Amino acid sequence: VESYGAALDACRTGRQWTLVLGLLGEMADNQVDRSPQIYTIAAETCKIAGQWTCAVQLLEDAAASGAVASMLMFNLAAGACLDAGGWQRALDILEQGQRGAKAKGGENRPVRALYTMQALRFGNNWEGA
Repeated sequence: VESYGAALDACRTGRQWTLVLGLLGEMADNQVDRSPQIYTIAAETCKIAGQWTCAVQLLEDAAASGAVASMLMFNLAAGACLDAGGWQRALDILEQGQRGAKAKGGENRPVRALYTMQALRFGNNWEGA
């Protein structure tokens, strides 16, 4: 697992999102545990590379695989959507993350509030703030 983590981290630094997806597939094929941290590194790589659909798909894949997505992963996916101008999708993701956080006992981070305000600003919806 550590060697995969190091490879994923190198891919993140180099913005190599397609390699990240390949590594995740290889991990699945070899039945290597894909922890929430692994998915977070992958989502961050996609966000950095401007691949918002990939970041959102990783969020969904993490849930499907049983990995519990952290609020950071929700923030990364929402941030990727915002970077692409998808403010409504970003709000949906943040709301989904907030519901999950409340169910787990309330992990709430200031970044979530920042992304929410940015999404509302992009959508010209200050009343929602």
